Amino acid sequence: MSSFSEHQCSAPGLANRFRSGFSLMELIVAMVILVILLPSAIPLYERFLADAKEEALRQRLNEVRRAITAFRMEHGRYPNRLFDSFGNNVDFLDNDKSELVQGVHDGPGTYPLNRRTFLPEIPEDPFSEQLDWDLVIMQNENIAERQSSSGLRITTERSRRVGWSLNSSTNKWVAPPAVVNPYVPRAVSGSGIGDVRSRTSGYEEL
Repeated sequence: MSSFSEHQCSAPGLANRFRSGFSLMELIVAMVILVILLPSAIPLYERFLADAKEEALRQRLNEVRRAITAFRMEHGRYPNRLFDSFGNNVDFLDNDKSELVQGVHDGPGTYPLNRRTFLPEIPEDPFSEQLDWDLVIMQNENIAERQSSSGLRITTERSRRVGWSLNSSTNKWVAPPAVVNPYVPRAVSGSGIGDVRSRTSGYEEL
């Protein structure tokens, strides 16, 4: 009698084990729901990717612009894009030639031992995944200008020996008719990189 009751109790558990999987109808319903939701999910995913690339673009632009600002504050000019004052070929979009990445030459083909670099590398545009930035070319501001003595404060003996004379009546040093201010930093004249923008993203305001 006890064996019959035990058989009856075990039957529901055996049935549950057979019904533990999905039926064919349940799978079809799930697939239909996925097909219905897929068209609305794709635009959301694409928008998510676009937002991620836009944020990456902002970060990379800020990184490069900070480096350009630091370079200009230290050297009094923008990074060169063709040649430097020693005739070295420099290229902003070449990590082996960019003055931001490699530093500034101190002679033909040579760098100072303590050269400073401003970027580990030129980052890629996240929209094109290439080094194809739209370069904003600016006039370098490192040309020594000829100035009159009224704009100079020269008191060193070295400066007095290169054409300056002492006016006996005013007891002031007077410059020659045209003299180059020795305190203005001299470097190559020409153009350099003043800013970078994304060529392919379409975000003109960034």
